[in-house]
Amino acid sequence: MKPYILFIGLFLLHSTTSECINSYFAGDTLTVWAEGGLFLRDTNSINGHKLGLIPYGHTLKILETKTFRYKEDSILYFNARQDEYGRLYEEYYLKGHWVKVIYNSKTGYVFDGYLSHFSAPKILVYNEQEDLIHYIERVFGLISSHKKESDTKDITIVSKYFHKGISVCYTIFESKGGKARYVLPEFSLEEIMIFYKNGKGINYENGGYMLRADQGSGQIRTLKLGYCIEIYADEL
Repeated sequence: MKPYILFIGLFLLHSTTSECINSYFAGDTLTVWAEGGLFLRDTNSINGHKLGLIPYGHTLKILETKTFRYKEDSILYFNARQDEYGRLYEEYYLKGHWVKVIYNSKTGYVFDGYLSHFSAPKILVYNEQEDLIHYIERVFGLISSHKKESDTKDITIVSKYFHKGISVCYTIFESKGGKARYVLPEFSLEEIMIFYKNGKGINYENGGYMLRADQGSGQIRTLKLGYCIEIYADEL
């Protein structure tokens, strides 16, 4: 069945603020998650001369530890808007820092808000991205899966556990709808925001994921390490 996502909420598990990828060190190999590729520049600025384009899914080598970073920058990622139901969606800026890297023997700077420790989600037919659960299964590997029904048989709970402390719990109501709870302790906020914006296959009916101004209705709070996503849908 095709899911229709009503809203997606990210709930704080740690109190620190997220700024792009959580951490990295000189010598690390990171992957580009920018859908259109990431420009390598000759200086640590969006105004730097472009030395080349690093394609989506390609890897690069970090030449400096994030602790010794250059100035913070931000990119407008979602525009503010109001939908047909009057719900407000805040603008969202992808935060990050300029880091020195090497790619194909060229040394330069890239914006680290588009980098990840993990391989990039696959691009499928019609330029759609694999959905979150298939990505988790492929990259992290399933450890165990459990299914439980209520005594009245009207509620089914399916729990899946993966490596790196990742878990997914589906609660399905026989009458209508359900929810899916993803716990992703290894991801930064920016990584999951990029996933959802690129992932047309998971939220294309809503025309792209936006932040909701009403915190009680699923607003995203900024954080650094470890959070969960809850997806409420009329079908799962």
